[in-house]
Amino acid sequence: MSDALKLFNTLHGILEFDLWDKHPNACTGSSSACSACCGGATIDCEEAYELWAKMDVNIYVDKLEDFRNLTDVERNMVVLRKPSVKLKGEAGIVVEHQAPNGKHFTLTDLVAAVVETERRTRLQSEWLDGIDAHHVYFEGVIPQKDGSWRICWGS
Repeated sequence: MSDALKLFNTLHGILEFDLWDKHPNACTGSSSACSACCGGATIDCEEAYELWAKMDVNIYVDKLEDFRNLTDVERNMVVLRKPSVKLKGEAGIVVEHQAPNGKHFTLTDLVAAVVETERRTRLQSEWLDGIDAHHVYFEGVIPQKDGSWRICWGS
């Protein structure tokens, strides 16, 4: 594992997301599409809702017992020297991302890919009879046997 990937896997970040109703005037309290994400099944969520997501990252410094922002050098470090990467988020669905420059992923590029994976797939996750809104603390990525990378989330 490269030093840049090791650094990436030590980043601290909390995934923030919110659901936007795609059809606000079509929903009533009894609509299965409207209630799907709030109290049970995840079915129909991708049709009724859109997910907005973001994650700001920083680094914890043991000596300071505090967090610091990333430097420009760290943000631009090459983390993966591949033109594409397949990420698997909390829902277990693989999403393939192309490197913005077609050659490799910087730390900033890979953070964006992690967030985009969750934006696209978190609606299909399940935890305690609903969408998993609990596992949002970024804990790195782990390579899988199928060539994808599992995004690790803590609660």
